[in-house]
Amino acid sequence: MVSKRTLLIIVCLLFVSSGAQAAKNVILLIGDGMGLGQISCLMTHHKGMGKKPGAIETLLATAPSGLVKTGSLGFAVTDSAAAATAIACGKKTLSDVLGMDGRGRELDSTLDKAEKMGKWTGLISTHRLTDATPGAFYASVPTRDWHSQIAAQLLESGVEVALGGGLRYFIPAEETISSRFPFVKAWQPWNDKSGRRDSRDLLNEFSAAGYEIVHDRDSLLSCDTKSTDKLLGLFGPKDMAFDIDRQTDDTYQPSLQEMTDKALSLLSRSPKGFFLMVEGASIDTTAHHNDAGAMLGELKAFDKAVATCLDFAKKNKDTLVIVTADHGTGGPGFVYRVKWAGKQKRQFEGDFVWKEKYDYVSYPAAAELEKQRSSFMRMAIKSELQPSRLVEIVRNYTPFDFTLADAKKVLVAAPSKKGPKVEDEWFDFHPDPNHYRSGKLAGIFARQTGIVWATGTHTATPVPIMAVGPGSNAVRGLHDNTWIHHYIVHTMR
Repeated sequence: MVSKRTLLIIVCLLFVSSGAQAAKNVILLIGDGMGLGQISCLMTHHKGMGKKPGAIETLLATAPSGLVKTGSLGFAVTDSAAAATAIACGKKTLSDVLGMDGRGRELDSTLDKAEKMGKWTGLISTHRLTDATPGAFYASVPTRDWHSQIAAQLLESGVEVALGGGLRYFIPAEETISSRFPFVKAWQPWNDKSGRRDSRDLLNEFSAAGYEIVHDRDSLLSCDTKSTDKLLGLFGPKDMAFDIDRQTDDTYQPSLQEMTDKALSLLSRSPKGFFLMVEGASIDTTAHHNDAGAMLGELKAFDKAVATCLDFAKKNKDTLVIVTADHGTGGPGFVYRVKWAGKQKRQFEGDFVWKEKYDYVSYPAAAELEKQRSSFMRMAIKSELQPSRLVEIVRNYTPFDFTLADAKKVLVAAPSKKGPKVEDEWFDFHPDPNHYRSGKLAGIFARQTGIVWATGTHTATPVPIMAVGPGSNAVRGLHDNTWIHHYIVHTMR
């Protein structure tokens, strides 16, 4: 096992060997759950759409890149809390633990060290700001489920910009979201309730600490970053809407790209530079749901945020941009199938006729997912669990064939985890009952989308890391996830 001292020496040597100057600004973009399977699906879909390669594909083709091992303390597969702690704090820990090592000792994060250096800092997530990935950069708690305590620690962190979801953890226990913010859509009854267990009004406390607070896209975009030094944006009760649903239903919420652009506008005023973490969080969630169309929506939204950061770095040469993931989720991929209609044929010169042996997924077929305009989860909610209504909604929001018999299969109640063993052992690799219906939809649509899934949980496969800017050459090779923290700290001067 490599000691911490040896690891630091290796990082320093790699940094020196890159021949680059230190970075004044560091932007770390984390695609939660964004394994190589996700990136492959995005590239295939992009080509099917006839589009030029996106920012991530361009980085892989042109920029220094490497791979990152994702295991947690003693385990091959990680959860997001342990993974984020490794990336943010440079130490392995156990699942569910945030900002602490395997013995419960508090750790300093990249954000903490940036603040001590006099840099401004920012956190952006499409999930709640108290969730695992952003939480590891400012909180130290033994379990990621302590959202009330994590929200309070965000106030104590000194972060200049924090944008994401999680509004219900910042209002007093006796309040509801709808009574204070009637334009915010809860979609589920429990999301309208406060997530706190006390009467603290953290919104008032943030305001008293000098933060401008925004709750919708218009107020975020109109925020004057030239006169605002601290900004808190909370745009949903819990996690923000999937991007595919944001564009259809929750248009009051900003996109990840818009949040990133606004954060860069504010943080770039820092005399000593800044550290910004941007998380595409729902790549992971949509993959847990096995929802290929919604996942591609999240990947495209994240890709646009990456492009925004790369544009900033082109104009600010002292900026290091790092793009990576905490782990893979779901193991998705376009695959060929045996049974299908419309086999292709092609006449060769002479008398030979080439015939398609299997359906290898044509690029136009890969583009069909662009026509999905709602997530599986949102369609199930809108159906009010009525089969005929679900058929109507699926046909309205997707290009897929879907029958009343299909709808009845999807809307069967998820078997209880406490009851008899599920015949197909679905829960062995799909532990959340809330994902049961989306998993059923994924199975029905697989023959039409060409995308299948290995699981509904995380995987242990290494994830990519790419970088542009000062010290970027150091990312080449195979690294442990704890290396990322030390790399950033020794590059950020």
